[in-house]
Amino acid sequence: KSYIVANGLIVSQGTSGNPVVFTSFKDDSVGGDSNGDGPSIGSPGDWGYLDIMNGNNTLEHCLIRYGGSSYAAVRAYQCSPTIRNNTIEYSIEHGVSADQMTGGTISGNTIRNCGNSSGDHGIYLDESSPAISGNTIQNSYDTGLFVDDRSSPTIIGNTITASGKYPIYFHGSPVA
Repeated sequence: KSYIVANGLIVSQGTSGNPVVFTSFKDDSVGGDSNGDGPSIGSPGDWGYLDIMNGNNTLEHCLIRYGGSSYAAVRAYQCSPTIRNNTIEYSIEHGVSADQMTGGTISGNTIRNCGNSSGDHGIYLDESSPAISGNTIQNSYDTGLFVDDRSSPTIIGNTITASGKYPIYFHGSPVA
């Protein structure tokens, strides 16, 4: 599976009317029939994920769909990026996964229809402390927002609906 690793700097800033698109080559709704197979749509897991490893990265006004193979549609690792005002949908696993995200923001996103098995969440945090605010998280297979061990995020004003198990689950993390 293809994936994008931002071990340096990625600044992907679209606008609300003209988002930057990361999707399956099977997704004919953007750019037409790019793979020549006639009318088709993508499937969750058609491609890997965006792997962000630099604190100065920005994903803003992006449409990210049909990814998540192997991890999540967007993975932030040991950094503090800004992930804001995106639509992240149809990921085969997590929508956003933050592992040792030491700050940064996850805000104003629409994260929907993510996961296909137990343990797949809209947003998954492990040892992370981002500000999570103003997101709409819908139809997560397992949990809308999963806060794992040693995480201490700031969570304000999110709307979480139709999760398979829980809207928010704290696993071994203190709630302030």
